[in-house]
Amino acid sequence: MIDNGDSIQGTPFTYYFAFNRPDIQDPVMRAFRLLDYDVWTLGNHEFNYGLDILKKEIADASAPATDDQGSVTVLTANLVKRGSEAFEPWYNAYTVLEFDGVKVGIIGMDTPNIPAWDKPANWEEIDFKTFLLTWQHYADILKKDEGCDIVILSCHSGAGVREGTLVEAADLGEHWHGEGEYYDTSYENEIAAVIENTTGIDLVLGGHTHEAGTYTVTNADGAEIPVFHCGTKCRYLGVTEITYDKAAGKIVDLTMENIDAKETEPDADFLAAMAEYEAEVWTNYLREVIGQAGGDFVSPGNMLEANAFLDLVNTVQIQATGAQMSISAPLNNTDGVIIPEGDIYLGTMFSLYVYENWLYNINMTGAEIKGWLEFSATHYSLEEDGSIKGGGLYCDTLYGPGVSYEIYLGNEPGDQVRNIMYNGEPLDMEATYQVAINNYRFTGGGHYIENVSTLEPADESRVNFSTQFDMDQGEDLGQVRNLLTQYIRDHGTIQPDVTGHFAVYAGASEN
Repeated sequence: MIDNGDSIQGTPFTYYFAFNRPDIQDPVMRAFRLLDYDVWTLGNHEFNYGLDILKKEIADASAPATDDQGSVTVLTANLVKRGSEAFEPWYNAYTVLEFDGVKVGIIGMDTPNIPAWDKPANWEEIDFKTFLLTWQHYADILKKDEGCDIVILSCHSGAGVREGTLVEAADLGEHWHGEGEYYDTSYENEIAAVIENTTGIDLVLGGHTHEAGTYTVTNADGAEIPVFHCGTKCRYLGVTEITYDKAAGKIVDLTMENIDAKETEPDADFLAAMAEYEAEVWTNYLREVIGQAGGDFVSPGNMLEANAFLDLVNTVQIQATGAQMSISAPLNNTDGVIIPEGDIYLGTMFSLYVYENWLYNINMTGAEIKGWLEFSATHYSLEEDGSIKGGGLYCDTLYGPGVSYEIYLGNEPGDQVRNIMYNGEPLDMEATYQVAINNYRFTGGGHYIENVSTLEPADESRVNFSTQFDMDQGEDLGQVRNLLTQYIRDHGTIQPDVTGHFAVYAGASEN
């Protein structure tokens, strides 16, 4: 049993116990132990809460086994102790299990892009190595020294690029702590890079990208290596069956299947163990009333027009950062009422804003803002019947005083956004404006920055203010969800106003 990371962040359940009940065994770690997990490979979101909380989670997971709980091995092969010259892993690099005399080595790796997403204090003890360099270090250790018949790479990563130029990691920038090689077009997802340039890995269990399914990547010897992803949010249980011929010394059959968790029978003992945690979260946290909605906040799932929820998010982003304008994606694809009239509960905020994001006030020119919106426009598409398919969860919108614009899908890409207004005047392409965006976008998430040629990920020279670094308790209170919550608490009652304006048209513009 293996978990491939992003396990302690992303739900009110995990958030509550991480920050409010450090005195007890974490429920996720207890779940791992009750279900007899062998391995937990860390993900990038494990670092969102800081090292103190992460170390506590790891201690809970890896504590000695008891009568009803197993002990979980935590793997971080490519995360090494800062300054280590001997490739000393921050925690464990690998584990070896034996089945009927067949030795199976499991090596765990995490996406090395964590320094681009989290503040330095959250990873201050760690140097990050690429998958390629890490496997080159451990290949002989697992195959020869440990005598493994089968090697599984358990990693928090997607495939990444299949082709590219290998360059030195030192050229990546100062946030990269380590050495080795990476593909210059992708260092967030490294499965393809490590397989294509090496041999010895028999199976890869992926993660990070939320995809579910299988594919193969050709290794340096021309063998097709299977890669298996089983989705996100525990939707699937990924089951791999390997048949190994000990006499021949090779794998003769390998099957992979994702089993829908909804089709399995819940374990009564497990549910009973989790019930006490659930009860505490609901009683002490989620059912707290933080304010009132003066009417229904409706969010059209097709994202063809402005809506009250996006208005709320961007109003809070502008207020929190002091920016002139704000950029945000809908983050919720509900087509209908997203905040009903009446009481607003704290628990609702976790479904409205699911990520632990912080905000940046950055300088952008009018031309860069237009370029950003042009890339956002590529998230819309025209159907055969002439209707417009909505932009979806990752379609950014621009809000601010007197901000309006129009998208014409009939125009050529790059010239689809027209008539951008700010404070009643056309947006000046050469002027500089202060714009609020979240840290995911600031560090390049969603490919927006890479599609505006004059922007660079995490460009500190553009930053005017950060809710993570420049406000009291920014690591916690500066998260967007908490800023939204505090805004509602302060106002008592919020109204479903729609002050922003944008429109999407199927045809071409006339001007």
